[in-house]
Amino acid sequence: MPTELSGVWRLGTSAGTMRLSGNTYAFGQSNGNVVVNGTEIAFFNGSGCGISLPGGVGRYSWAVSGSEVSFVALAPEER
Repeated sequence: MPTELSGVWRLGTSAGTMRLSGNTYAFGQSNGNVVVNGTEIAFFNGSGCGISLPGGVGRYSWAVSGSEVSFVALAPEER
């Protein structure tokens, strides 16, 4: 995971935060794995998802601007 993406991020105006570290994420009561390839991030194996690989993958582009991170969906979740 790129250094600039690792850390704890507040998502939008919500009170929720997401922690990204190594190949894992934690968001609220859910956690799982992530893989980053350039500006693409894939979330999978989410504890709240219940969909086994190869399904249940959420693919997004990501960008960090100052102290904010943003995600834009690249494709519908693969089920």
